[in-house]
Amino acid sequence: MPNKATQSTMQKSPKKEQEICVQCGFCCDGTLFAYALLQPGERNMLPPKLEQQYARFDDRDYFRQPCPYFSGCCTIYNQPKMTICSSFRCQLLHNVESQNISQARAIQVVRDMVRLRADIYGLYRQTLGYDAPADFISLQASVTEVAQTTSTDDPARDGIDRLVFKCTMLTLWLAKTFKPSQPVTPTDIVS
Repeated sequence: MPNKATQSTMQKSPKKEQEICVQCGFCCDGTLFAYALLQPGERNMLPPKLEQQYARFDDRDYFRQPCPYFSGCCTIYNQPKMTICSSFRCQLLHNVESQNISQARAIQVVRDMVRLRADIYGLYRQTLGYDAPADFISLQASVTEVAQTTSTDDPARDGIDRLVFKCTMLTLWLAKTFKPSQPVTPTDIVS
């Protein structure tokens, strides 16, 4: 578990943000990011399930997404967590804070994107005949691979093309709506 130094950096999100975040989870479930950066010293403080997700590259420590403590919402929300878990704010939250979008509209945007992602998962199962990967990033990579290896006369081609289109649409909406307007650097989160 995190030490006192990490605990002191924990922030409690404002209530407005919490109401949006609990309907979303894209930053935790592998929809936005494949990895989350650990701060120096956090490597030895990982909760047990995150320890299993540990990865190191470019001399930096990360944990893989989806977070094993995310199950529709954070299951360790009131416990000490990694710094990134308490400090990350998506572009949608920044837009609500700066009053570029209302909280009600932000919640509707989240619901629309959650619905689109669910449609993609359903279409994946229907078209390909097997369960989709747990996270959207892996699903999209799988769809791309299938699209590149499926001939144009394959009976599943129409469904595959719809999958490619919907994945592309969601990816663009995610980039515009959720990814920070400032470029995300390796010191933040790796996608």
